[in-house]
Amino acid sequence: MSQDLNVQGARISAENSRPIELPHQHDIIKHFSMDIGGSLAKLVYFEPYSSVTSPPTTPTASRESSTVSFSQGAVTEDTVGGRLNFIKFQTKDMDDCLKFILAKSLHMQGLRRKTVNVTGGGAYKYADLIEKTLGVTLQKEDEMASLIGGLSFLLKNIPNESFSYSIDKDDPSPRHYVPVGDNPFPYLVVNIGSGVSIVKVESEDKYQRIDGTSLGGGTFFGLCSLITGLRDFDEMLKLSTTGDSN
Repeated sequence: MSQDLNVQGARISAENSRPIELPHQHDIIKHFSMDIGGSLAKLVYFEPYSSVTSPPTTPTASRESSTVSFSQGAVTEDTVGGRLNFIKFQTKDMDDCLKFILAKSLHMQGLRRKTVNVTGGGAYKYADLIEKTLGVTLQKEDEMASLIGGLSFLLKNIPNESFSYSIDKDDPSPRHYVPVGDNPFPYLVVNIGSGVSIVKVESEDKYQRIDGTSLGGGTFFGLCSLITGLRDFDEMLKLSTTGDSN
């Protein structure tokens, strides 16, 4: 998807869902991608400002004779700007995810059968269901290569994506941004999903998994279910903000 994006002025929105604002994107991208893990199914898709009910905090449009429209309506040649949205569903609620895609018409591509890039074990487990429901063809991608490629895209194009976090409770601004420069390598990635993988990254094309554990989000979900009786991941996270680790 990145090859179709104009990342000039790209930034993370202040909204809770933290979409990536692309204020200078002109071409409309009718595309989406998915990562389907053991606990959560993650979906990323582009949405033009013309179909967004709540505009970004500081919209920008620099193209001459073009304006940003925040009203509901058809997308025209003068449309400028949009956002990359990131949303998640519990994997067990895959039907809800597919209903969302259908409602947004993300699966439509004229008379051609759309190819959708998907990572994770669910790309195999739910392949038949997704292809039959949406009328698309799934292209299974390597999860680690996609992870490193996505990180490189963020570090190179999105300001303030790299930061350290202070554990000092009295620190009024615990997030401290760290400039990465033109060459952020080497670095370690700790990828926390249903399990955890630690990956040494030396370049966009050279990386290896050096450690990990099966204890991760799946363990968290299972323990929370047993202790609290909850079955919703977001409700578990909400409860954890008021918990006491002591």
